[in-house]
Amino acid sequence: MIDKLNLKLDSYIFFYDESEHSRKITQQTINADNFACNFVATIIGYNGFNAKTIENEYTLIEDKYSKKFCVNELKSTIISKKKYKNGLASFNSNDTDLIEDVIDFCISNNLKIYITVQNKIHYIIIQLLKNYNNSSFFNVDAMSYSVTKLICMYKPQNVIDAIYKEDNSFVVELKKFCLELLLYNYNVTHKKRESELLKQLLVVLKKYDSDFNMNWQYDISFYGFKKYLLEQNITDYELLIDKEGNGATNSAAQKEGINSLEVDSTDYIGIRIADFIAGFVSRFIIAIGNDLSYEDIEDNKNLKYLNDKWFKIGERKFKLYKKLRKLIVLQNNSWDKFFCSLYTDEIIYFISLLNYISSYESYGDFIKCKRHKECVNACAIENLERHFKLIYNK
Repeated sequence: MIDKLNLKLDSYIFFYDESEHSRKITQQTINADNFACNFVATIIGYNGFNAKTIENEYTLIEDKYSKKFCVNELKSTIISKKKYKNGLASFNSNDTDLIEDVIDFCISNNLKIYITVQNKIHYIIIQLLKNYNNSSFFNVDAMSYSVTKLICMYKPQNVIDAIYKEDNSFVVELKKFCLELLLYNYNVTHKKRESELLKQLLVVLKKYDSDFNMNWQYDISFYGFKKYLLEQNITDYELLIDKEGNGATNSAAQKEGINSLEVDSTDYIGIRIADFIAGFVSRFIIAIGNDLSYEDIEDNKNLKYLNDKWFKIGERKFKLYKKLRKLIVLQNNSWDKFFCSLYTDEIIYFISLLNYISSYESYGDFIKCKRHKECVNACAIENLERHFKLIYNK
């Protein structure tokens, strides 16, 4: 089908797909058992000169694993969310074979990759606080980040439920939650900063704007992509978007000045590659978020780490983590390769994990360490601190 596009040999073709999206953010989607806090979209691309060779190669991968997994189409959902519970350590041999072949394919063909991660709770919070402005007395960006972190970490159901009520009970429930959390944090040393935030929040949340749009704004995905194209010095291109829903995604892309077209994923291999990478990244950060969130408010006295099972990996999976870093972090590296909402802790933790494991020269060195969860947590905290300082001091 790519022949129908009449691409120039020196032009680029990009493909867009997404994971964990909600066409409308409602109480039902927030509370759903399969709800994920983050919306992930991936755009992959390659030069028209190499298009046929690349697609023929990926067709062989699809044929191989469609038969092995007994499916008609190779999609990211072929590996269920529960198999990501402990990262690659949870994968069986077939899952590992598939991931490694796809990653090797993306690396060997030097695919261009752009990833956007947008936190849905943060999207709601900034709507609620939109009447506040940054000033020397109040940093609304830092506050929206911190409030989102609280809600994502604790998942207080009364607060989440109140977002959708028309009686303006959101602030009331949020204050109740803050007071309850302050009580539990009393004399807990590592919760000192959180307690200070709670006190500030109780002061500043005297009013909020209840008139906000709960429909997801898809143009968010394309803000960073425009910058990415500029940074990569790409002007001659076409972006193909998986056709579904009411066409809102394609309309948003065109609104942002993107040369885009809706297509059927069954006709375009690039869409299916983008789907696979988006799903893979999304499921990884869901697993990380689940491990690091609190079971209940009383659990907040415990320091949260990835559990030890994440690091019970053999040499093959150790090397696969290194390949993942090469693809996700290093390949076609640029400032705008990742475009994320202000609250993006899970993707930062994911990248910290990849960087940490890759810091070991050999598997032998890796297995000598007995404190992996503490070490990777220290790396992640350093990166999260840097991220928060950028927000606070921008």
